[in-house]
Amino acid sequence: MGQYMIYLSLIVIVALFYQGKFIYLLLYTLLLMYAALPRLIDYALSHLVIRRELSDNKIFYGDTTQIKLEVHNPTLVPLPFVMLHERVSPDLARPALFKHVSFIAPRGTTYYEYTVKGQRRGLHAIGPLLVEVGDPFDIHKRAGKMAKLDHLLVYPKVHSVANLGLPSRLPFGAVKTKQRIFEDPSQMIGVRSYAAGDPLKRIHWKVSARVGTLQVKQYQPTIALETMLLVNMNTDEYAAYARWQTEQAIEVAASLANELYRKGQTIGLLSNGSIIAMGEADGDVVIKLEDRPALDEQSQADSPLQGVCIRPGKGTLHFIRVLELLARLQPQSDVPFADFIARQNTGLSWGATLIIVTYRDTKELISVAYRLRKNGFNVVIVVIGKNIEHRQLALGKGIAIYQAALGGQDHVISWSS
Repeated sequence: MGQYMIYLSLIVIVALFYQGKFIYLLLYTLLLMYAALPRLIDYALSHLVIRRELSDNKIFYGDTTQIKLEVHNPTLVPLPFVMLHERVSPDLARPALFKHVSFIAPRGTTYYEYTVKGQRRGLHAIGPLLVEVGDPFDIHKRAGKMAKLDHLLVYPKVHSVANLGLPSRLPFGAVKTKQRIFEDPSQMIGVRSYAAGDPLKRIHWKVSARVGTLQVKQYQPTIALETMLLVNMNTDEYAAYARWQTEQAIEVAASLANELYRKGQTIGLLSNGSIIAMGEADGDVVIKLEDRPALDEQSQADSPLQGVCIRPGKGTLHFIRVLELLARLQPQSDVPFADFIARQNTGLSWGATLIIVTYRDTKELISVAYRLRKNGFNVVIVVIGKNIEHRQLALGKGIAIYQAALGGQDHVISWSS
């Protein structure tokens, strides 16, 4: 604007000495532009229509998604200079600011598209979008803001059981039995002759055609047991790198959930952490902990503590729901893990498996695990710390205990590198 005033002053001086019509016409035009342009730009900016669209609002760790911006100018005012500044979470892209400059004709539309990558699990913000509009002579500039935020959910990273340094056959899931109460249709062990009452869907037509008599399929008998993942999110019970270690605990839990899902088993989740709110759908998974006797009334009123619980279930949708909760799970302190487990009424059937994912195997935790085992549960402790402190104590009480490390046993502290 400073240069514009200089030019305008020069034209005024020239007009005083030269009486040409062109000089006056140019002077009046510049004065009109100076007075009208701000109002026209403000008018166009106030009528801009901006839309943001995510090709996927939930992605797996390491995947990418496209974000599209549409800016429409419904007015008759041309916008020769429109700059978009889109802010995203630094966990999705670096630098965390995307810029785009374009011209928008009267009643025209411009499009802009960029890509982000899920580099860390969690619920990440997309936006706000800052809009800067200018005139053709770069005299007047106005800035606007689309405050609406969109969110992208990134599921936790999933590792194979071998990559966690865990044995390929862990003591959880379906248990073989000689009593043919339940059968696993994914594990056929042979055929037998057809008997009255056998369902037609069990007939093995190819073998029947080959032998000339009806043959039915036989499956591996199993008792399908419920499995609940118990994840410790109390930062006070982790070491100096609590932020990274709790992330590792979530990745281990997600990997175990994936292994259970692959085997067609039931999966549940229980944690003393909190979750980032995502609408009213979370009302059925949040545990209220205001009545904890360790808390005084003042702390209960100021910051009510929460836990997370989702009942065991099967299927792809349930597995995705478990991953979604793990993606939104946040650490919190003042909720001791052993006390939290002891206070929960799991409501699981006899023989169900409890997989405890934690940083340390404390004596208090093993004591609670032993009480759960005496109540008829199969308890497995998965330690993500540097070492197992009470292996003999746990084994002596009949509790299976393992050490998990991303990358195998040679990378126990890979979270710190």
